[in-house]
Amino acid sequence: MIMFKLVVALFLHTIASTDAGAQPFSECDLRCRSAMQDILGQMDSIVKAKLYELNGWVKSRKFIFKLFDVYTDYKTATDRCNELGGRLASEILRHSETVRFMIAENYVAQGRPWVGYDDIATEGRWMWADGGVTDPQTTGWRANEPNSYQGANEDCAHLDGNTDYKVLMNDRPCRDKQTYICEINIDDL
Repeated sequence: MIMFKLVVALFLHTIASTDAGAQPFSECDLRCRSAMQDILGQMDSIVKAKLYELNGWVKSRKFIFKLFDVYTDYKTATDRCNELGGRLASEILRHSETVRFMIAENYVAQGRPWVGYDDIATEGRWMWADGGVTDPQTTGWRANEPNSYQGANEDCAHLDGNTDYKVLMNDRPCRDKQTYICEINIDDL
């Protein structure tokens, strides 16, 4: 709150200094204005992240993420996340056990959501939506996955939990309809 009051005071001071007939900016005014712009730039991301949180997004370190409980195919889910300035969940799943647990506990039962992990470009080479590559054997698949079950072309991953609240993945045909999780880097807001 103090930071907000400081920004408002600096803003009002800057406006008053630029009114018609006002003296030109002093060196202090210019430093204050620069500092205010820096603070507003930082606050902009913070404020935007808070607004997203009010709309059901969850913040975890430098990301916000959200489950969309609309059933859609993988490509449409990917496109919708991109339209929001993000991508299907990928980095948050690789780097945060807390997030993985929270997702398993809260989201897996709600439609076993798509995540940004697929081998669409090259069969057997699984890529994350953020460009990361990990060995499928160490990524957290259910037993005997990925497997393209019964010869189906299963190139897209979705979350599939278990009784220990671990986030495990399963491969499915990309045309199947699942819910999906988007992630947005806060720095990109």
